[in-house]
Amino acid sequence: MSGYDKAVAFLGDWGLFQKIVFTFYYLSMVPNGFTLGIVFVADTPKHQCLIPDVNLTHDWLQAIIPVNVVNGVEERSRCSRYMLDVVMDLWAQGSAPGDVNLTQLQQEPCVDGWSYSKDIYQSTLVSQFDLVCSDQWKQPLTTTVYFIGILVGSLILGQVSDRYVNKFSMCMGYFGVSLNTSKLTPDPYLGSLLSAAVEVPAAICTWLALRYLPRRVCVGVALLLGGVSLLSRSIIPPSLQWLSITMEMIGKFGFANSMNLLFAYTAEVFPTVLRNTATGICSTFARIGNCTAPFILQLGLYYPFLPSIVLGALAAGSSIGAAFLPETFRQPLLGTGHSSGLSLVMSDYKPKTEAVKVDPKALSEIDY
Repeated sequence: MSGYDKAVAFLGDWGLFQKIVFTFYYLSMVPNGFTLGIVFVADTPKHQCLIPDVNLTHDWLQAIIPVNVVNGVEERSRCSRYMLDVVMDLWAQGSAPGDVNLTQLQQEPCVDGWSYSKDIYQSTLVSQFDLVCSDQWKQPLTTTVYFIGILVGSLILGQVSDRYVNKFSMCMGYFGVSLNTSKLTPDPYLGSLLSAAVEVPAAICTWLALRYLPRRVCVGVALLLGGVSLLSRSIIPPSLQWLSITMEMIGKFGFANSMNLLFAYTAEVFPTVLRNTATGICSTFARIGNCTAPFILQLGLYYPFLPSIVLGALAAGSSIGAAFLPETFRQPLLGTGHSSGLSLVMSDYKPKTEAVKVDPKALSEIDY
């Protein structure tokens, strides 16, 4: 591999062919933006237990849904109601909701299904298939422990693992924040607009960083910025919603920068003999992070800021691993692979061939 540059010299430098290829490459990435349409397609609209068509007064129809206090705010229960038979008996006896201590009435799950609000969506996957209440994910803490194990293990195993875990935590953080945009503001479309707008300065900063700043520092700072910003959301009081949104957008800015940086950096840290395979492995880890992000968001069922804490801690921890990566800024690409034990063996390996002498007399004795 020492003559790699000479071997590919016939391809030429940056010219018309390369420009055409890159243009079509970028055009092919445009539809990728539609993947985040799942933010709207699979969003969970406001819902409550469906009350069948029964002969109840308007007051009782309003009172049959319990009111719970969630994070200091009163809201109608989404997964239970007072037992319909008991309410029907109280109504038949002439009792009004104000005459009864409703908190002592027995409750039941939504046995007749759910009623979904159509203030924002006419229909989503959640409302079509009733993916609420008992059908929500029930085992999120196991996944959290698994992520922490990956982070700790990667820091112990060393440099090569750092490259993989950075991609994993970066993609999980990026898509976790992106998929949470429907809950960022009361209007999911406004939240998505803010989230998309952050991508523009992030792309500009990435371009400047790749041209003028060391790779290792940029990746570490970007991951640390994303992680610390998300972690800080847990200490922001609910009354300062604008500050919470700002910190989450700063986190999105950090994750978007680290994603763009790592695409270039990953190809630079591996030697030529390993670059294709190693980059593919890193991308595999990144896609695992993509697939896991929606499950991390379900941790919010137990504590609203738990998804931000998990994603932030993983990103902040991964930024430490970035310090152990080699610096490639303004350095020649590793062509011989002498920085890697495996590539060193491969580059030094020279197969030995010996001429084989064939006896013509032996050939003539072979029975064809």
